[in-house]
Amino acid sequence: MTSRDAQQGPPPPDSVTGDLWQATSLRLRILETSAWRRDLSEYMSRHVSSTSLIAWGEPTIAANLLKSVVTKVATLYRLPPVLTHDALTPDGQAYMASIGLFAQHRRLNRLVVGLRDCLVRVHWSPELGLPQIELVPPHRAYVRALRHAPDHPVEIRQAILMRDPLLDKGKPHRWFWEVWSIEDPFSPTYRIIEADGRRLDRSADFGVDTSYPWVADGVPYIPLVLYHAEDTGCVMDSDGWSELVDGTLTVAMLVTFWLHVVRNASWSQAYGINVKLRGARLNEGGADPNVNARTVAADPKSILMFDSALGGSVGTIDKPSDPQYVIAAITQYAGWILSQIGLGTDDVQIAEAQSGVALTIRQEGITRLQQDHLPGMTKGDLALAALAARVANTFGGGSLPTDGWEITYPAAPKTRADRIDDLDHKQKMIDLGLLSRIDLILEIRPWLTRPEAIQEAYRIDIENAIGAAVPARGEPNAGE
Repeated sequence: MTSRDAQQGPPPPDSVTGDLWQATSLRLRILETSAWRRDLSEYMSRHVSSTSLIAWGEPTIAANLLKSVVTKVATLYRLPPVLTHDALTPDGQAYMASIGLFAQHRRLNRLVVGLRDCLVRVHWSPELGLPQIELVPPHRAYVRALRHAPDHPVEIRQAILMRDPLLDKGKPHRWFWEVWSIEDPFSPTYRIIEADGRRLDRSADFGVDTSYPWVADGVPYIPLVLYHAEDTGCVMDSDGWSELVDGTLTVAMLVTFWLHVVRNASWSQAYGINVKLRGARLNEGGADPNVNARTVAADPKSILMFDSALGGSVGTIDKPSDPQYVIAAITQYAGWILSQIGLGTDDVQIAEAQSGVALTIRQEGITRLQQDHLPGMTKGDLALAALAARVANTFGGGSLPTDGWEITYPAAPKTRADRIDDLDHKQKMIDLGLLSRIDLILEIRPWLTRPEAIQEAYRIDIENAIGAAVPARGEPNAGE
């Protein structure tokens, strides 16, 4: 097996799963690697002529719309969540904290938002005496559930790279499936099978105990949790935010064209017909020794002298394209793409910037997207806490509660942009008569009573008036 085969993973069990894996793999490359440059090149070759591709140069992956949106939305775990249970003892609380249940959740949050689904596996570590967490992207798993209960898988396969103990001595690792099945709760199974399509049971060759130990209170369970960005009624969501993925490739292609315009087509080109530049010298030792050009020093006050024997002429060709117009059109298109994933026209703003234009997303729009993803993440986190407790009880002999968990997510500190937006909103509320300065003071200093807040407002007004009357340092007093 080559490294590319290992990267591509095992063959999918069916065409639907194959399409899901292909879409997931592309999203993952865009989110976490630079390998999507190859995807961008292939995408551009389908939309741009080969001659233009040569002129445009190397595709740029600097404009990554999907990653930009996911990074802004996936901030739920900026501070670690707080997991509680009414029946949890202090020792149990310390044990759950030692697991590091949410240590990888910043990445998990990004994967769930960007890929729309992700699995989390809970291993048991005999060496540590603790459950351990592994993130399993959808293109490394196959999930099957009952038609009427898509949120309750009855079979999960996880793709794993291992070396066959009988056939692969000295050879690279290859793909196998770890398979958990609880479709028949009275006869659950755990196996390791070939991933090459033959599906041969190799459990005995790997010394696997197939007695299925994942049982709690007489009920079998699978040691993986499936997180969803959105409840679609399906086991996996392969189409969510597909417009953003396609738009990311298109925007990157257009920005590649824009860079070509900046480099090669953004200036007026001078020309001469049947003329000779007086005083020009051969460009020896220039940046490109292969270019045989004659140049003359010039500045805005120079008068260039030309010799002509045949009635020649000189002039300029206006620049073929204006980079500002091009980037403005690209930015407008990017804003339209963002409107397809739930952001309103008021959420996406195009404003002038030093480089020409800039696309920004209002915090209200980002907050709304974050709230859309909160139910799925909360549901997954509570299921993960219950699963970690079951694994600890099953393999470590613990007695942790397996239901009734509660979780809270501390609010992350507001950014400077958040505070400015908040103040602008409150100022508009005051201007409309819907909020008073006293209300604002009480919000900032909640320990004050309303009469004390009124006195505080008087004090602020007086000190501001005094400050306005006192001249700044180095400024002369009136009448001097």
